[in-house]
Amino acid sequence: MDPGYLETDGNRLPVWATSMGRVLVVELPEAAREESLANAQLRNHTSKTVAGIGHLRAELDLVRAQGWSLVAQELDEGLRGLAVPVYRGAQLLGALNVSVQPGRIGSASITEEMLPLMRRTAKNIADDFGGRTAARN
Repeated sequence: MDPGYLETDGNRLPVWATSMGRVLVVELPEAAREESLANAQLRNHTSKTVAGIGHLRAELDLVRAQGWSLVAQELDEGLRGLAVPVYRGAQLLGALNVSVQPGRIGSASITEEMLPLMRRTAKNIADDFGGRTAARN
């Protein structure tokens, strides 16, 4: 796997320009995270793309602090993505992501309405994979 890209269903997406990629990259061990950032070929996909390494690091720090990522029209115009991590105990299983059109739901609505639902769904997924048992250990 190319450390600067997220591969899904035959598509290669830059981790730094997607909400799911950002959620996953902040959970990497430091050396792997730095390798991913070093290999990231930052470029503008849209006028809203975070394409500077300093700005990207600040975005990743925010994702780590808040525990979720919202990316607004950075990869594609007209696409906003929200992602949350899925944990089993302290182990990251993956990330849950939803993409919406900005005209259909605003950033505030995504975080106020969809984020709680996604967090609950991520917990339910983790529970289905033994999350309750892992959390007790």
